[in-house]
Amino acid sequence: MASGKGILLGALGGLVLRDAVVRSVRDVAGCFRAVELAGPGLRGVAFQPGDKIQVLLPSREVRTFTPLRWDGEAGVTELLVYHHAATPAGVWIRALAVGDTCRFVGPQRSLRLPAHGPVVLFGDETSCAVALALAAAMPDREFACVLESSTGAAMQTALGDRVAHATLVPREPSEAHMPELVRELQTALARSPGASLLLTGRAQAIQGVRAACKAQVLPRPADTRAYWSLGKMGLD
Repeated sequence: MASGKGILLGALGGLVLRDAVVRSVRDVAGCFRAVELAGPGLRGVAFQPGDKIQVLLPSREVRTFTPLRWDGEAGVTELLVYHHAATPAGVWIRALAVGDTCRFVGPQRSLRLPAHGPVVLFGDETSCAVALALAAAMPDREFACVLESSTGAAMQTALGDRVAHATLVPREPSEAHMPELVRELQTALARSPGASLLLTGRAQAIQGVRAACKAQVLPRPADTRAYWSLGKMGLD
């Protein structure tokens, strides 16, 4: 079903949307697909790692993704999309083919990489793209991820060797894995004194981590972005 935002963006068209063409699309592992988009409208664009784009799907739904990179000179960007079930985004990404048109708004500010020091990122499958974008942006700084996961090996394959320190914690019913997530975050932060904590991914898991922050078990996060929530199709 079309969303109000999608109908509005469709009506505004070229006034707000960038047009790109799918230059390549490939299955990475499991429910992860990599997409390269190119076009003149992508040139000369200011981009910061952690920025988002909002894609207008053929169904007139709008879904948000984090580019892995953006080459403003060549007019090229790349996405790593996690898809599952019969969601609008899942239907779109599984049907996407080379030569298809993609229309989107952005890039827009979303998660911000701290200017200095080590970084520890919390998240899940939907955070793999931002993890790769941040890792590429800070090759000379310490960077670690603690990620809840239902996909295991596929998620590790998607991250590859570009994220040197990634700890995956299997997701369990009723948030039973939350104590382990907090312990792994404590370990990662202890390895990098003074590290900034960034929270992404599932809203309910973020709430659990923030509870540990309020109890001073973990430091206050430098930035937080929920990418999805139980019972909701997608978040901006």
